[in-house]
Amino acid sequence: MDRCARLNNVGASHLANGMYSDAIDSFTGSLRIVKSTLSVLATEKHVLHMNGPSLPSQHSGVMQEQNVCPVIFTRDSIATYGGAMAKSPSFVDRDKAALVRGLYVSPLFLSESVDYARYETTVEASVAVMFNLALAHHLNSLLHRLHGHKDHEMSNHSQRTPGVSTLGQATALYELAYTVHMQEDVELSVEFTMAIINNLGHTHRLMGDKEKADQCFRHLLSTILFVRSYGGGQSCDNGRLLDIFVYSVSHLILRETAAAAA
Repeated sequence: MDRCARLNNVGASHLANGMYSDAIDSFTGSLRIVKSTLSVLATEKHVLHMNGPSLPSQHSGVMQEQNVCPVIFTRDSIATYGGAMAKSPSFVDRDKAALVRGLYVSPLFLSESVDYARYETTVEASVAVMFNLALAHHLNSLLHRLHGHKDHEMSNHSQRTPGVSTLGQATALYELAYTVHMQEDVELSVEFTMAIINNLGHTHRLMGDKEKADQCFRHLLSTILFVRSYGGGQSCDNGRLLDIFVYSVSHLILRETAAAAA
């Protein structure tokens, strides 16, 4: 799993610098490792469950102490805990900003000092890698749209699923990341959960599925209202993240305002 974290972080750096094809390759390799590790850990977890609970070992105590260090880092939080600082995505300049406005574009880094022998920790890492791979496909699709290419005309990758567009792969990966997050009860920050929902709504909208897009954005709007009601807006990167998400749901706010005024 150390190699999984390193590959993910290399991919995150590639993504942050606009090297989306290289990022996709790195994230794909990282995801392959994490899936293999989860398969082994899930089997061990099942065997332990069948044999009944055991007393905590000294080793498990060490893992708990190590896991005080967060598993997932954002570009802003990584400086607090150490590690390579990613540059702002080169995709976002004045000419291209409109394409990614309202989109969460910061890659997620994985700690290389956490013990990934715990099933729960590895599941958490898998959600981050899936999100990163989805984001790489997402931005790669937008870049090709900017250059006037259709999604199916984009350059092939060795891991591409035949017949599935790059944007379609991004959508499927966002959905899978959210499903694993919910089903496995992975403890992620509310900001990251909103980022998944936000970007998923963005891909559905680009693919022309307005109903699914609005479903995501309504969920996002409810979460924003909840966060603001309980004062969580101050923890969302000083409100900068909320500004991104509010832009995504602004059409819903305007629609409801117009309906109320009628």
